[in-house]
Amino acid sequence: MFVGIDVSKNHLDVCLAPARPASQRPNTPSDAESLVLELKGASLVVIEATGGYEQTIAQCLLKHQIPVSVVNPKRVRDFARATGKLAKTDKIDAQVLSLFASHFHKELPLYKTTPENIALKELVSLRSDLVQSLVQYKNRLKQACQAVRQHVKQMIKTLTEQLKALSKEIDTLLKSLPEAELLQSVTGIGSVTTATLIAQMPELGRLNGKEIAALAGLAPFNRDSGQYRGKQFCQGGRKPVRNILYMAVLCARRFDPKMKAFYESLIAKGKPFKVAMIACARKLLVILNAKLRDFYALTV
Repeated sequence: MFVGIDVSKNHLDVCLAPARPASQRPNTPSDAESLVLELKGASLVVIEATGGYEQTIAQCLLKHQIPVSVVNPKRVRDFARATGKLAKTDKIDAQVLSLFASHFHKELPLYKTTPENIALKELVSLRSDLVQSLVQYKNRLKQACQAVRQHVKQMIKTLTEQLKALSKEIDTLLKSLPEAELLQSVTGIGSVTTATLIAQMPELGRLNGKEIAALAGLAPFNRDSGQYRGKQFCQGGRKPVRNILYMAVLCARRFDPKMKAFYESLIAKGKPFKVAMIACARKLLVILNAKLRDFYALTV
């Protein structure tokens, strides 16, 4: 039984098989518990990432050891168009998710996020928002008139204090995660990078190097057609992971002899700066993935 669940803020639309109509129920913890009892024995349950609304049902399914995969909505929408389903409603989406599960169940990664990872993801996301707000207020201060300068300065002070408190909370949470210390043993990987990788890429250490690079959007793809041979390009993936790895590489290529030699060899071959940096970011991610893979193998 391949189940598709379309999640919204208030409702869950559930399709137990591609050919069956979907049913609707409230998206509450109690209703999630009752739904899970009906899904015992399901081969796979597929739901879309919906900005957090999917966490209640996903955690409930995980607790009851029912295999569940949280997928990218864009991938499912492209699949729906490919099958000729152009209409879009919650019930149709549930049917499409069920069909998607039946076609791709062998390759879909299973959801294995723990409550600690969820908390870490929320903290990292909030920290990112605070950093952006702090940059905005610092830029505003440069051109602010005298009437508002004091207010802007107060906001900068408040945001700075909140950012420090949040960073301490993230560091405390990282100390409870054994994989965090392993990641931070790699040159260029600090607490913020570690927190982002653990929160945004729970698949790290559970996929091979090519798969993890593609998931992050750091794997080059060909662009060839007929006699045309285009340049390889990177596309899609998880932007927060790419951004944080790019910053980590800025440090690693200065203080890690192997990464520095790899970067300089690419530049010597005539590769543009950004191409070399992306290649280094991919190499760094593959190294981190291998370390976690070996760690998980020893702890099983």
